[in-house]
Amino acid sequence: MKICITGAASTVARKVIEVLEKDHELTLVDIEYPDDFPSRSRKIVGSVLDRALMRSAMKGHEVVIHMAIAEDGIGEADEEMWKVNVCGTLIVIQEAVRANVKKFVYTSSLSVFDGYGDFTKKLNITEDTPPKQKSFYGFTKYIGEFITKFYAENYQIKSIVLRLIAVVPEPPLSSWAEAASPEIRTSAGDVAQAFKAAVEKDIGFIFDIFHITGSHPENPWSYEKAKKTLGYMPQGNDQSF
Repeated sequence: MKICITGAASTVARKVIEVLEKDHELTLVDIEYPDDFPSRSRKIVGSVLDRALMRSAMKGHEVVIHMAIAEDGIGEADEEMWKVNVCGTLIVIQEAVRANVKKFVYTSSLSVFDGYGDFTKKLNITEDTPPKQKSFYGFTKYIGEFITKFYAENYQIKSIVLRLIAVVPEPPLSSWAEAASPEIRTSAGDVAQAFKAAVEKDIGFIFDIFHITGSHPENPWSYEKAKKTLGYMPQGNDQSF
């Protein structure tokens, strides 16, 4: 299967690429790649805001995984988040529709719930829980979900939204990963398996949303829907992780 991945140089995307390129032909898109970037797949340097580049990158692909993001900040950083997370998502899915892509996987965030407060509490948030944002980042990711839903339902491009949180590499953990509460950590390996399932599973719906989290007993989000529909079962995030 031919798959185009945006935001391909991110830490999370690298693990997804490592898993997918064993069985699929990948085209990677990002604004830059580090010198030690390990993938052997075709790499395109450019922005998701470049419509002509995205149109060219997607030709002949069956699946698009949209992972490009701009993260938290204020002022000018908020403007950048709007451009990348909202306008970029719009361009990517529009060009996916134009290229007759069969499936679109949108990388969202469980930050769409950050208005509920302390994520270290056992909240049992499911996909049916109404999102509530406090951060501008969470707000832009939520808008991206609506954009995805609109194009899925109106242009019949099968679409899956994966909501991620605190994705960390397997131990030893970085200082950033150590700072993330164990309750909310999700291993990059588990996330990669979720993307693999989203890409490969023959889905019978046009649009749906799934929570992808770790298995810590105090995890505030439920991943039961992903378990039932995608076969997702986290392996790398227990009480000791």
